[in-house]
Amino acid sequence: MGILYKIKSHFLSWISDIRLYPGGIILFGDSHYKIKGDDIRNIINVIKPGDVLLRRYDHYLGSVTIPGYWSHAAIYIGEEYYVAQMLGAGLGKEDILTFTRADAMCILRCDNEDIVNKAIAKANDYLKAGVPYDYDFDDKSTKRFYCTEFVDNLFNYPVREKIGSDKIILPDYFTECNLFRSVLIVRGPKNKD
Repeated sequence: MGILYKIKSHFLSWISDIRLYPGGIILFGDSHYKIKGDDIRNIINVIKPGDVLLRRYDHYLGSVTIPGYWSHAAIYIGEEYYVAQMLGAGLGKEDILTFTRADAMCILRCDNEDIVNKAIAKANDYLKAGVPYDYDFDDKSTKRFYCTEFVDNLFNYPVREKIGSDKIILPDYFTECNLFRSVLIVRGPKNKD
């Protein structure tokens, strides 16, 4: 890795963790997410292995800088309620209860069981390999991924085929892909910040 790549990775990681609130920028402090207990129970009752999860935070700079409504994509792999997701630290698993700490979530489902099973198996293979994050947003390599590229790869690039090769894959594009149908959208009540 070159020095420019390291600088880019540290800068983008730092930017994505800044939270914006009315009246100024808050670098550290308590987070108040809009998705609450009843919403989380609803998500857990609906979710199935292989579902694509989109989420957003209202006050993170990372959400503001990504075009569209949704700012992150991941896949629910089941196995004791785990989500596989690509973050700045690389590919990892996170408990669904932790993953749902957000301001809004969308569950998308592919109804083709064979495609879903292959996507889950592929996600587990990538987890074992410890794939790093792609701060270059280079869709031509399978050695590193950014979050939406990772999910699109698991399903053999249906979003990439739809939008073409000259664009970065954004989370909102999954909602427009015919392979997936929307199962649930959760937006917690408005917080008073």
